[in-house]
Amino acid sequence: MNHIKTILLGCKSADQVVYTLKFDENTIQAHATLMSQFCTALWKIQNLYEEGIINSPVIINVFMPERFVGLKLHPDNVNSCDQHLIYFMENFQPPSCGVVFELYTFVDTTAVQSPWNAKVIWPFSRQWVGDGDYITVQKYGETVLSKDTHYFRDIAISSGQMDIINSIEDYSEYPVKEISYTMSDEDFFDTLIHSKKHYTYMGSSYYSAGLINCPTICYGFPTQDSAWGMDMGNGFTNICQYDFKKTFNGPQTYVTHTQIVYELKGHLLEIAK
Repeated sequence: MNHIKTILLGCKSADQVVYTLKFDENTIQAHATLMSQFCTALWKIQNLYEEGIINSPVIINVFMPERFVGLKLHPDNVNSCDQHLIYFMENFQPPSCGVVFELYTFVDTTAVQSPWNAKVIWPFSRQWVGDGDYITVQKYGETVLSKDTHYFRDIAISSGQMDIINSIEDYSEYPVKEISYTMSDEDFFDTLIHSKKHYTYMGSSYYSAGLINCPTICYGFPTQDSAWGMDMGNGFTNICQYDFKKTFNGPQTYVTHTQIVYELKGHLLEIAK
């Protein structure tokens, strides 16, 4: 076990360890899986603080497999896995009591995957501004196509939405910037923060846009309801969130789904007005 870095948010030190998070080869790869553990821990710490149970800075120990230090999951990626993890920790809004992240490596000996879910939105310190003269899009890429993603992509194709996304420049009077996991984390989020509106499939930036409250249109997902909280007990209307003042439960509001091609066109035309 090696110590990699100490990250202090909203405090100068802490003595009490309240969480230990472990990432594995599956959960260290995607924004949604990283957010799952971090957002849940930070939300619970803030909620404990609001209840008067915690009143001083706390420590979250974070462990990542040693073999992922310096490793890029795709040759075109700018950031390695450890850089990716550190970026997230450095950019979260701290809970009111303050938090210290201690990042360590460990030698993984099992193939057990840690559970993850999408039922907590904890914000980054920087939030969406929308002052850029462009919109953003994330398209399906072969490197991220899981079984479920293939299913959603096929819906996007059969509904005609994929044709619109692949020629999105023809429907928007604003320039279009494409984002992907290959970008540096800083460029990825900075581009989203200044985008007027974001278009994405259900995955990747669908979730990370929630960290900065960037207005988002989801294409190719067969429901009008949010994927947040789906099949996880609390439901899409009861997501755990934080508004920089207090914790609360409620539906997400940053993302809208389009089920048919005319809905997608409508959102693009609205942007042009």
